[in-house]
This record gives sequence, structure tokens and C-alpha cells, in this order.
Amino acid sequence: MKIKHIYYSLISSLSFLGLFSYGQSTNKTDLVIFSYDRPLQLYAFLESCERYVSGINQMHVVCRSSDRVFTEGYDEVQHRFPLCQFHYQSDTPHADFKLLTEQSITATNAPYILFAVDDIIIKDDIDLERCASLLETHKAYGFYFRLGLHLTDCYMLRKPQPLPPLIEVEPGVFSWQINQGFGDWGYPNSVDLVLYRKSDIMTMFGLFSYRSPNTLEDQWHQQFARATGRLRGLCFATTKMINVPLNLVQEEYRANRHMSSSYDTYALQELFTANKKIDIAPLERIFNKGAHMEYQFTFVDRNERCPTAH
Repeated sequence: MKIKHIYYSLISSLSFLGLFSYGQSTNKTDLVIFSYDRPLQLYAFLESCERYVSGINQMHVVCRSSDRVFTEGYDEVQHRFPLCQFHYQSDTPHADFKLLTEQSITATNAPYILFAVDDIIIKDDIDLERCASLLETHKAYGFYFRLGLHLTDCYMLRKPQPLPPLIEVEPGVFSWQINQGFGDWGYPNSVDLVLYRKSDIMTMFGLFSYRSPNTLEDQWHQQFARATGRLRGLCFATTKMINVPLNLVQEEYRANRHMSSSYDTYALQELFTANKKIDIAPLERIFNKGAHMEYQFTFVDRNERCPTAH
């Protein structure tokens, strides 16, 4: 069993090394992921990263577990994705979230940062080195992988969402003035897969007093709203990810919209313990009307390898 464990870890490592660059580019991007009692959903996000994303320098998971069954699930995730560095919150998670987040951001001298939460699934190719270059060429504040020209609805606001005035700055790449956007287009600070310069955010992060991903995003939005000015964002013509609000785990904003799903965290963990995973293959390049999309997952055995990306 020990030999099998070493062999499997080696195969996983080689797979990731083919997708993630280490020290070979000046356009390095670190990825920081937030996860709370969702091993099965985190597994799906990481598998979608493995399939679609190139150019990640280091990956850090700021991880919170309220029960031993979730901790055991996270152990399985870490075994499958050994290049992820897991940072577990303590029994007083609100006291150490900020410290672990900022340690993860500053762990390397990579100039760019990408945040993610565990209910995201990437659905199309992302070359982070190219996107970092475009960020500099067009002097943008962020590159928004959750936005695209086909979005018509803001899920969280329950409202139609018009497109802002867009300029095609490269074939298939669009720019807009953030303070002219409504809904998701006017929400510049998000932990839902936006590429930023570390230098643009670290001073602000040090001043905030946050204790969770939601309170971080809320303070970031409130403090930054007065300073957006004429900052611009970038996006592709089509979205590269979806956020599936399958369940609710955070405590601060219980009114946040989510699916009326029978899959609470314990039900999903039972599936994960039974060697199941979310089947991400049907989501490839799926059409979504909003950055958040309700979707009924199917589950398959975890030993089924995800097909190679196009």
C-alpha cells in the first residue's frame, strides 16, 4: 500500500508539473483558495484547474474544517493534489484567517495573485502568463474570468445585468471602465477568480480587519468603492468559470442566495467518502447567463480520470 501511495503521488505530481510553472516566467501568479467543509467541491475545483489552467506558480488552500469527517476528506484531496499547500485554520478560525491568507499571498515573490472559493468550477482554458501580460499592456486593474459578453443576469441581485460600454482591445479580449458597470460588472473586488497585481492589494489587505472570505470581500468592496475612479477591467468574450451556489457554509451573510439543494456538506461528504466526485466534463464551455449558475451535478467514481482538455 505504501508503494502504491508513493506511485500515485508521483503520477499526480508529474501531471501538475505539466500545467503549473515554477520559476520560469516573470509573469508568475500564485493561487489562494478558500475552503470550508467542502472537500468534494474543492476536489472538483482543483480537477478543473488541472484540466484548464496553465501558469500557476504556487497553490495555497486556506482550509477550515468543523468536523473530523471533513478533515479526513481534505486529507484525500491533498493526497490527490500534492502540490497544493494546505493551511488549516484553528479551533478559533476567525482569529487566524487573516494571518493565513496574508501568509499565503506573500509566500513567494510572484507579482500576481488569483483568489478562488471552493464552489467554483473552471470550464475553459486560461493561460495566466498571457493574461498577466495583457493586464500590463492595457493597464487594467484586474482580469475577470467570471465575466463575458453573454452574461445577462446578476444572480445575487436577482436582476437583469446590462453590459457596460466595452472596447475590444485584443481579439476576444474586452476592456471596460469599472465604475460604469452594474452588478457583477461594477464589483471589482472579488475572490471569484480575478487576476490582480499583489502590489495593488497588499497595503489595503493589511489595513482591513477581516475574518473570513465574505468579510474580506465586503471590506474590500466598501473601502475600495470610493477609489475606483477610472480603473478598467479585462475579460474574455466568454466566461472561463461558473460558480455553482450548491449550499451555504459561511455564517456572516445567511441571506446570500443559494440553491434549494438536498446536498448539505455532510451529504456531499458521504458521497466523497464513497469515492465519488463531481463530474466536471459536462460543464466544459457551458453557456451561463450569470457568474453564478444553478446546476444539478452528476457524480462519478473518483478513479475516472477527467478527459484531456482540448
